Formats: sequence, structure tokens, C-alpha cells
Amino acid sequence: MMVLIPAYGRDYKNQVDAYKDFNDNKDFRVCSVTDDGYTNREDLLTAGVTRVKIRFNNQRRSFFADVRPNPR
Repeated sequence: MMVLIPAYGRDYKNQVDAYKDFNDNKDFRVCSVTDDGYTNREDLLTAGVTRVKIRFNNQRRSFFADVRPNPR
């Protein structure tokens, strides 16, 4: 499971704001022992990732997000 945290000093107080920025293709930082760097939803779609865990609120809370094309 890939874990992401907001990039560039961003943080979110609630899940709705974090999910909105994820869907708006903003960058998140990969937090993993084997992976490091920055990614966004479009990169994850290209890589074939189907689900990620997003941490927010100073990394105290988290939720799972499906990675799929926006219905826009």
C-alpha cells in the first residue's frame, strides 16, 4: 500500500479538502521505505496504482482513496 502525505508544507484539517486536492492533481509526497519522492493522481494512474492511503492533519488521520479517472 502506498502512503502519501501533502507536499510542499501543505496540510489539511479534513478529509474533504485532502481528497479534493488529490483529485485536482496536486503533488503529494510518497512515504515509504522503498519509495521516495513526489507524485500526483495522474502519475499514479499511469503507473497502474489503484488505491492509496492519504495522511492529513499533521499525519494523525488518514483515509483510503481509489485512484481512477475523474468523472468530469
